[in-house]
Amino acid sequence: MKKNKDSIKTISRKTRTESATRLIGTKSARKVSEDFSKESQRFKERSWYIFVLAYIGLADSGCDHLIDIRLSENNKYIVVGIIYNLKHSLEILVKSIGKSFNIESDTEKTHNTKELFRKLLASKTLKNMKDGPKKKIYTEIIKLKPLISKYDELPLLREYLKGNFIVGDYENILFKYPENAAKLIINYAELLNQINKVDIKNIKKDLKIIFNIVQKIKPAIK
Repeated sequence: MKKNKDSIKTISRKTRTESATRLIGTKSARKVSEDFSKESQRFKERSWYIFVLAYIGLADSGCDHLIDIRLSENNKYIVVGIIYNLKHSLEILVKSIGKSFNIESDTEKTHNTKELFRKLLASKTLKNMKDGPKKKIYTEIIKLKPLISKYDELPLLREYLKGNFIVGDYENILFKYPENAAKLIINYAELLNQINKVDIKNIKKDLKIIFNIVQKIKPAIK
């Protein structure tokens, strides 16, 4: 009988030990999972900042290349990539700021930087920064507004657009609604051929402004 009691005690201790081991294992696994989630989130947040610099860098390199060589129709096509990368850097920057301050927006659903920035400025978080300890960061963020408007409306290309496009009003809607889906077909070869080094240098100046803003708000963005 005593032997049986000892056996029961041994089994009981073994069961408790196994339960404790399983519990410790579960907690460890949970901690590993939590640590991984935090690290994964940190990497994702950091990646937005890296992408901002990547697109600025690509656009800036394109500008340097065109400034250093003789412009011709054989190389002006690079301007397409320069403007695209500049515009995309602004979009990613605005989305990055929104994510950093947990400001909800349709990050994945829209590429309308102007609208994203409007929502950013309208948020309670940004408004509270205006007179708080993060006032300097708010001031730098505001500096993005004219640049976003400029590259949303593209006055540079609008100036050179005269005579270099045709309107595709295939559904007879151009004069049906003030806002419509009529197609604008651009002659990019003729349009880009008008771009000169002064234009390229001005774009490079804008890139420098964006880069400086990024560096000043770097501690506050992820």
